[in-house]
Amino acid sequence: MDFSGKVLSYVAEHFTEDLTLSRVASHFGIGKSALSRIFSNTLGIHYTQYLNSLRVNYSQHLLAVTDLNILEIALESGYHNQQTYNRIFKEICGCTPKEFRRKNLKKTVFPFC
Repeated sequence: MDFSGKVLSYVAEHFTEDLTLSRVASHFGIGKSALSRIFSNTLGIHYTQYLNSLRVNYSQHLLAVTDLNILEIALESGYHNQQTYNRIFKEICGCTPKEFRRKNLKKTVFPFC
């Protein structure tokens, strides 16, 4: 695996943690601008866009298959507060986490007796 692949893999494995650009750069012993270029050149997006896409994708799964409340899901997904989570979720998905859950909650169908 090449270096950019290792970086992407690391972020994908640790996205629920407090994973700032500085921390990832420090982990790999490179500067923030060098790390930022890896994301721009490899994925065509900024680091924060990649991180938020991983977090929102994970939170969509939690919204659909768990009974955790929105704050618990925000924290579990790596956000520090529900307001930031709600804002970013809506920017990416076009709806709030609550609306997403209502539309995507797995419904159990009970057979007729």
